[in-house]
Amino acid sequence: MAFQTVNYKYFETYYYIVLRPSAQMEFLTMPQTTTLNNCEEIRKLAVELMNETMAECRNAGHDNTPKILKLKEVFESFQSKKHWKEPCGYPSPLDFRQAIEIAASIAWYHGGFEVAEGQRDGTTVFAVYSKGYYHYCG
Repeated sequence: MAFQTVNYKYFETYYYIVLRPSAQMEFLTMPQTTTLNNCEEIRKLAVELMNETMAECRNAGHDNTPKILKLKEVFESFQSKKHWKEPCGYPSPLDFRQAIEIAASIAWYHGGFEVAEGQRDGTTVFAVYSKGYYHYCG
């Protein structure tokens, strides 16, 4: 497995992040079309993914379901190395689908997330980050 390392500046603090290419969420089913390709649509779909994951957990009677384990794997690939409750963000621009996956993994652990939209080489990209567990959950 190849590892990619980056230094990521977040809130004037540098975190050393290891990105694992295997931390992808291919099991997700995405709608064939979306009406809005923006931050609000990402928020809506990430919350839907969270609801599906919680329902799967309740139905299974435990928290080791495939979706939960995948959310954990994704979150651990970019979480703060100081403490998992610290602010964090995915260190590279994301496409629409990736932004939903990252947002859901952050929300699962921190209780919320932020999304920003921008352009890179003429393509719409998104940044997903968290202000930290204590910002959303107290």
